[in-house]
Amino acid sequence: MEEALRETGTEVAAHAADVGSPDGAARLIEVTVAAHLGIDILVNNVGGGGVGARVADSTDDTGGSPR
Repeated sequence: MEEALRETGTEVAAHAADVGSPDGAARLIEVTVAAHLGIDILVNNVGGGGVGARVADSTDDTGGSPR
C-alpha cells in the first residue's frame, strides 16, 4: 500500500508501534509530531477490543479493552 501511494505522488509515512501500551502510543505520537509538525486527523484502526467494544469504555488499566 505504501509504495502504491508513493507512486501517485502522495506523501506516506508508516510507523510500527505497540499502541496496546501507553508508552508505545506516546512514542508513536512523538515520532509523528516530530516528522509532520503535528497531527490533523488520527484514525484508530487497531483491533482487539472485541464485539461491542467502545473506545469510550476503555482505560489504561484495561489495556484498551472495555472495562
